[in-house]
Amino acid sequence: MYLFGLHILDALIIIAYFLILILIGVVVARRIKNQEDFLMGGRRIGTWLQTFMNFGMATGSDVPVGASRETFRMGMAGIWVHLFTLFATPFYWITTVWQRRLRISSMAEVFRLRYESRPLESLYALIGIFYLIANISLAMITLQKTVQVVMPKQEHALTVEEKSYIRNFARMDELRTMAKTRSLNSVEKQEYESLQALNSQGKVQSSVSVINPTFLLLSLSIIVLFYTVAGGIIAAAITDAFQGMLLIVLSFLLLPFGLVRIGGFSGLHKAVPESFFNLFGTLATSEYPWYYVVSLVLVGLIVFESAPQNPQVMGSARDEEASRLGRINGNMMKRFAIILWGFTGLIGFALYQNAVSDPDMIWGYMSRQLLGPGLIGLMIVCLLAALQSTVSALLVSASAMFSKTIYEPLRPGRPQKELVLVNRMVTVIVLVVSVLITLYFQDFLRVFKFMLSIGLVFGPPFWIAILWRRATSKAVWAAILYSALVTVLLGNFGADLAGFAKSGYFCRMTDEKTALVKAGANQKDVDEGRALAVGQVLEKAIRIERRGIFFEEIVRQIAHDPHSPLIGRGRFRVSLIFPALLGVKLDHLGVGDLNALGFYLDILIPFLIIFLVSLFTRRNSREGLDQFYGRLQTPVRGSPEEDAVEMERTRANPMRFKQSKIFPNSNFELLKPTRRDAVGFVAIWAIVTLVILFLYLLTQIGK
Repeated sequence: MYLFGLHILDALIIIAYFLILILIGVVVARRIKNQEDFLMGGRRIGTWLQTFMNFGMATGSDVPVGASRETFRMGMAGIWVHLFTLFATPFYWITTVWQRRLRISSMAEVFRLRYESRPLESLYALIGIFYLIANISLAMITLQKTVQVVMPKQEHALTVEEKSYIRNFARMDELRTMAKTRSLNSVEKQEYESLQALNSQGKVQSSVSVINPTFLLLSLSIIVLFYTVAGGIIAAAITDAFQGMLLIVLSFLLLPFGLVRIGGFSGLHKAVPESFFNLFGTLATSEYPWYYVVSLVLVGLIVFESAPQNPQVMGSARDEEASRLGRINGNMMKRFAIILWGFTGLIGFALYQNAVSDPDMIWGYMSRQLLGPGLIGLMIVCLLAALQSTVSALLVSASAMFSKTIYEPLRPGRPQKELVLVNRMVTVIVLVVSVLITLYFQDFLRVFKFMLSIGLVFGPPFWIAILWRRATSKAVWAAILYSALVTVLLGNFGADLAGFAKSGYFCRMTDEKTALVKAGANQKDVDEGRALAVGQVLEKAIRIERRGIFFEEIVRQIAHDPHSPLIGRGRFRVSLIFPALLGVKLDHLGVGDLNALGFYLDILIPFLIIFLVSLFTRRNSREGLDQFYGRLQTPVRGSPEEDAVEMERTRANPMRFKQSKIFPNSNFELLKPTRRDAVGFVAIWAIVTLVILFLYLLTQIGK
């Protein structure tokens, strides 16, 4: 018996999961007495709930699917699309203290308190809400694709048009395989470009789902809205604890079935090119060389520390210790899980490299092929848990920014009942907008990069706010305007401007290259005399196609016409104009090189703007600066009531912790590390080393 394309056992598991979430929302709703309870949980959340809230918050459904997608595409080097945050984790031991000591409900408040600017606060709130919407959409895109693959239409139910989509996939995959070993002739190239154009329109699919994507997203939205609107951040924390257990199950679920099917670890090494086990790929073929990973680490630190959701996650902890331990524990759990998810993608490549057109769908395809009734339902529930554990906290953060930054200044002194109602209404609106965007955009990487670009607008001003007293409001405005124009607007929408997209200068491409990689021989190699047996290690020539320098993709304006002019598509790397003008030969670089260089410039230039403009503009008031840095230097003590007494003492004497600075009489606000700071920092680096060792050993088993 089937329901919505699922075995009845799978459907019952999903229904039971939804009922548990609804029950949590009903129970927790009784504890919400005021806005502080709804947004911050009364700042009483302990280490255990903080651990799972951080784990759930950091692990949307895009993470397991994204990690497996990139290892399916690039081998284990692709795992760095999410595992790059591993190297940022030790710094969380220090920065989490800042987050808790800020004592704010909305990250936008930092810009009012430090830069004494209501307009900056409001601008952060508006951009921050867009950032959260992009984050929610990111998780929804991957979940939608994965669940759709798990719930396919039977062949007899396919329409004529849907059958053509599947035929298109088979032909496109055949041409793509041919292009890896030789140049396509003009007819094949024209056909391939036509199929690429159809693929961007959603008309190339390995399977067609029985479930409507709009129905799927609306169903999920109703559930997550129910418990979030009812219980706020407390409901998010409690459901995260429940859903965190499911995420741990998700980490292991596909691995044993996939390994058995492929013949264990030794069978995996025979079926996958040896270069796929290189942690950073080869410099010739990898899109994730080590210096690109370093750029991702820097971007991650800058973006994630200024992220809008931080007050609801770290700021809701009962004290600094609970906030610190919860963040480290939750994020380390995620790092180990990412390795297992990435390894799942590698197994997927070995088994189904010729059966999946869209790498985003590999997780769903593996679930359908490897799992039986009951287990498929469990898999879907785990992915739903990954989505909803992230979305609930993001919705509360969006409502906090609107109410604290926009609504309350316009309508001061409103009763708590009204403020909680406003927060609940905003969560509904934000989720509706996120669903609409998800239905329009289906490109995971484009949304991911859009989200990072938004974060880069306010990341540098946040870090400067914490560390340098001399930074001025005018300098921050200059940096924000630069990043908003270059990194966000032109970076994401430059392809829509004909003057850039059709420019011969910006449509330049990298040189075509050929790289030798080691790979196990397949049956075709044996049949054609290149190997004596399947699995024998051979050196194979891999052709590296030309790629866009300034634009991610360069295609023909008319897909069917090989003589049509070129046009840029995808992200526009505007900042690469600067090295190009200085004479750097960008056409000799690879994709990883171009991405890394673009990220370094996107990070560095805003910092330079703030430093230079600050030196020539008037600094903020001494009283405002003393109060802000006095707040950051005041440890969080005891209950909220006891901490309020400590803050009153700081407001009366904001310089009382001046000697805790490394340079007490300078403009640099670096605090002296305590013994616990130093020991924790070193210990976490030791754990990072163990994680990397675990990853390396995993790639060597069966070699």
